Amino acid sequence: MKIWERIILGFISVIIIMIVVDVSALMNNIEIISRVDDLESSKRIELTQSNKVAYVTQRIKSNLRELFLEIESDKRPHEIAYAEEEVKTYISDLQSSLKILHDATNTGYLLSEDEDELAGEMEELAIIDSLYVLTFDFVAGVNEILDLLDNNETDAAEDYFEYDVEPVSRILQDLISVLVVDVEEEVAWAINQLNLKVRKTIRLGIYLTILSILLSLAIGSYISKSISKPLYKLISGTREIGLGNLEVEVNLDTKGELQLLADSFNDMVRELKARIEAIDKLNEELEESNQTKDKYFSIIAHDLKNPFNVILGFTDLLVENYKDFDEEKRQRIIRELNKSSKVIYDLLENLLTWSRSQSGKIELYPEILSVNSIIDNSVNSYSGVAKQKQITILNNISEETNIYADEFTITVAINNILNNAVKFTPDKGLIVISTIKNKNQIELRIKDTGIGMKSEIIENLFRSKKITSTPGTRREQGTGLGLILIKDFTERNKGNLSIISEPEKGTEFRLLFPAAKSI
Repeated sequence: MKIWERIILGFISVIIIMIVVDVSALMNNIEIISRVDDLESSKRIELTQSNKVAYVTQRIKSNLRELFLEIESDKRPHEIAYAEEEVKTYISDLQSSLKILHDATNTGYLLSEDEDELAGEMEELAIIDSLYVLTFDFVAGVNEILDLLDNNETDAAEDYFEYDVEPVSRILQDLISVLVVDVEEEVAWAINQLNLKVRKTIRLGIYLTILSILLSLAIGSYISKSISKPLYKLISGTREIGLGNLEVEVNLDTKGELQLLADSFNDMVRELKARIEAIDKLNEELEESNQTKDKYFSIIAHDLKNPFNVILGFTDLLVENYKDFDEEKRQRIIRELNKSSKVIYDLLENLLTWSRSQSGKIELYPEILSVNSIIDNSVNSYSGVAKQKQITILNNISEETNIYADEFTITVAINNILNNAVKFTPDKGLIVISTIKNKNQIELRIKDTGIGMKSEIIENLFRSKKITSTPGTRREQGTGLGLILIKDFTERNKGNLSIISEPEKGTEFRLLFPAAKSI
């Protein structure tokens, strides 16, 4: 057998032993921990519910005694009614606790492994069955007492309590005490058994670990001389890489794992070289992205400057010639100021929304939305501008059309579509809004008779790298940012956006969303 074959065989043996040790110890520990946790939970529930049964039983008796006293004094009728309600509530709690106690004990029975544990759990189940019978008698007695009290048979109720209900409650509490003692003893016994298993597992793990260490030391001593020379070549190669020489390649005149190591080393060098080249390329792309971003913000700044110039120009006119203007001219200036302010607001709002979306600060909360309601709100928002341009907006969506989406992002998308439609549609134009149901999807269509767009412009508008400023029919400015938000928010709502446009004929936006009933 060759040296490298012995080395491999030795390493495989050590690895297998260590894996067996670790897996065996891990599985045993997981099983022990799981059983301890399940048992602890089961027994904690048993103890808690046992004590609760005893407590609730005592509270029922106490309330009945209080009820007798209040009926005798006949001074606080409201306390009588309150005590009766409390008794009924406690009866419900008593039955619920018994159910939980039975389930917990049954869980302990299923977790039992040997005959002693099974016998103990069966004994507990028998006690709980007895508790069920006694509780039924106890509850029936309490209800009988309440019926007697309702019929004003107080003496009969007290006698029934003393000679029928009270003895049953004592037996009930005695059984609970026995159950609590059994549970505590069983927990102590089970924990002791589990501790024995843990110690056994730890002892086995120690023996196997010592054996693995000894084998590792022997094999390490045997192979140390056979790997020193190839390692020197590897060290020399790493030094060359440290000096920046990525053309280095390590060739070893050997076989086996050292040659594999050399091959891996050479692969690492090639991968490192490729990654450095990728990083250089990424840096170039980042630089290009920064330049594009600067250009983008330059466009936004330019589009902000125009309405600001209008506002500044008209405010200067008002400051200098306010008294010389008649009311009609003042109103015209105020309308222009309002129009420019809205342009600035829309641009800044889109910019802020885009920034929040890019930084992941917009969370979606999907719900069932009425498409007609959202469209109505958006149409109302742009009805004033549309009226100025004598543009007709038709909403042909029925009230029963619902989608499953986030209201905020869908509203932003639709507002931007309507804003573009009004902005790029000439005076006396038409905007038609409709929906088409396709299986489990709703397609929202918003079509205008505007100036339209070329196909390459649509492709560029979907990419933030190629955003341009586009004037509207009345020289309104558009940065293309709204279309980015439309596409982004549509896709984030599991929708799909398509744009059909023809220059000088108009544009149609089609947004495909999941229908509400399909979710």
